[in-house]
Amino acid sequence: MNTLKQLLSERSVVCSNAHRKMIVFLVALSCMMPVMSAPVTAPEDLEATEWSMTYTDRFGVEGSLPLKIGFDGSDVYLQGLCTHLPKAWLKGKLEGGNITFPGWQYFGLYEENPYSGYDMYLQEENVVFSYEAETDRMIARTGVITICTATGKKSDIYDNVLITKVVDRAATPAMPVIKQIWPAETGPVVLFAITTLDVDDYPIAASKLSFQFLCDNGSEIVPVTFEPADYPSLTETMTVFPYGFDDNTDFCPAYFRLKQADYGQWSRIGLQSIYTGGGVEHKSEIAWISITTGISDAPCLNKEIIDNTYYDLNGRRLSEKPTTPGIYIVNGRKVMIK
Repeated sequence: MNTLKQLLSERSVVCSNAHRKMIVFLVALSCMMPVMSAPVTAPEDLEATEWSMTYTDRFGVEGSLPLKIGFDGSDVYLQGLCTHLPKAWLKGKLEGGNITFPGWQYFGLYEENPYSGYDMYLQEENVVFSYEAETDRMIARTGVITICTATGKKSDIYDNVLITKVVDRAATPAMPVIKQIWPAETGPVVLFAITTLDVDDYPIAASKLSFQFLCDNGSEIVPVTFEPADYPSLTETMTVFPYGFDDNTDFCPAYFRLKQADYGQWSRIGLQSIYTGGGVEHKSEIAWISITTGISDAPCLNKEIIDNTYYDLNGRRLSEKPTTPGIYIVNGRKVMIK
């Protein structure tokens, strides 16, 4: 930017009005863009504890998100707000009962694939919470909280935000959801959602939450087994997965790909959450979906149709290609719409 300013000020530079206008535009644009900086690094001795955030998303659907928050004097560190970079931190300041996270904080580079990526930032406006130390709650005073790319394209959008500290206790997790099954050339994709709330809508610790899929083969109900032979990214046979499991290939927190050879013999597939809070294991009710009906209600197995079928990250099928910038699921892969 300094070079551009010098070009405008030096009398020795001869340029046309068009060139001069272009230089002015570039200077203005550079002032609007966020300043690239290193992601926030939390202190090594920070004692971060688990919190849970409830919110309403861009589609008006209520959701929950696990966070980690640590206090270092008046400095406040928050991890997990950017769902595409869940290990990234924000740094805020506690003053007079409010916690303020300055805008344009840099989360890091989200690599959509080996050939492209997006620098992720907190919104330009500061994010302010009122902090109730006696109840361990943070209530957003900022209307809508947005995570965006360097060019301002929106990614995560949160409204009606309330953050509550998780208390370790025995609890029964809320029943998860299997949204639908839709076909893809590499195997049917099961879209699901697991909440970090219990049956009474109180927050539970994501670190103590896991889940398993079950199949009903007509004669018995058994856990679904995931073998490395079917899922090469796995290093061992698995039936239970930690919350947020992601192998970056066939499994992510919102969906997984059915690659078991016998899934066609199942009548339905189920999903169950498992919680070990307070040292006691409790399981949720099982959410079921019919294999036959679930797949037959999805688009037919046609590459042209599949490639043009968009879903949001909550597993809802969209009637047409979205115009709102963000990250969506297309043919079992996450894509960014600019």
